[in-house]
Amino acid sequence: MANETNLFINNGATGEAVEKLTNTPSAPGATPIVKISPSRGLFLRIANQVAKGSNVGVPVYMDLYDSNGDPIPPNSAVFFALEVQGMEQPVKVSAKKSNLSFYVANDITTQRDEDNIDNAKIVLQRPETSATDEPIQAINVRDIDAMYFQLEASAAVDWSQSEWQVDNQAVRQGER
Repeated sequence: MANETNLFINNGATGEAVEKLTNTPSAPGATPIVKISPSRGLFLRIANQVAKGSNVGVPVYMDLYDSNGDPIPPNSAVFFALEVQGMEQPVKVSAKKSNLSFYVANDITTQRDEDNIDNAKIVLQRPETSATDEPIQAINVRDIDAMYFQLEASAAVDWSQSEWQVDNQAVRQGER
């Protein structure tokens, strides 16, 4: 396995394997706000455990705002979904976090803090199409696949004033 890679969006700037998307508040259910897709010949391994905190899960830090500068409502929900080549639609591959009040109440520095990091973790699990939804060790995203971070909210994210990132310790990049 090669090196850490940065999965982030910061006031419009993005990491190499990240594309910012605009959610659709009027859609029934969640829509993607982040697309993670490695460069040709590479893959990303996203681990479900880091050496911080005590709970299983991948730490995701975010400060999401709408175009009025208001935080995305705390009753919004987020989860990861994976689209493997040949699939028509992505399938959910994490627990759904249905209360974002931790993110609304805390800045990214506080979210990253050792005492708070477990609240920022989202548990990766077997795809929703499998028989169980038990946690898994990691998810590999190949260059022909795409992983999405999906949001169900009543407001659209304005990326010019929002920030999102996956903890660097959870992500490794390798060659296929």
